[in-house]
Amino acid sequence: MENDNLDSVVFKIEKNGGVLAVFPFHPGTYDPTTCSVYAHIGQHSVACWNYVTGLRNAKPGQYAGLLAELVRLGYVPKVLNRLPSRNYAQQIRRAAIN
Repeated sequence: MENDNLDSVVFKIEKNGGVLAVFPFHPGTYDPTTCSVYAHIGQHSVACWNYVTGLRNAKPGQYAGLLAELVRLGYVPKVLNRLPSRNYAQQIRRAAIN
């Protein structure tokens, strides 16, 4: 199923100070409680929804470099100010898996 929401992204700050791009509608695995994430170091990875909801939002000056990197990789990011509700995001990820 094609989904226009797959490039939606929320930038979060990890406890170590690193910036994390969270793709709330892109499944990380076949488990719909996970989502895809991207960071400068480690690049594409998977995160549990509970983990990313516990992080604070990054400010535009903090994520500008990571946003530019995503564009260079071919993403067409739609930056969201906050994560969508857990249930809505999980429905979209579940549909993408099936």
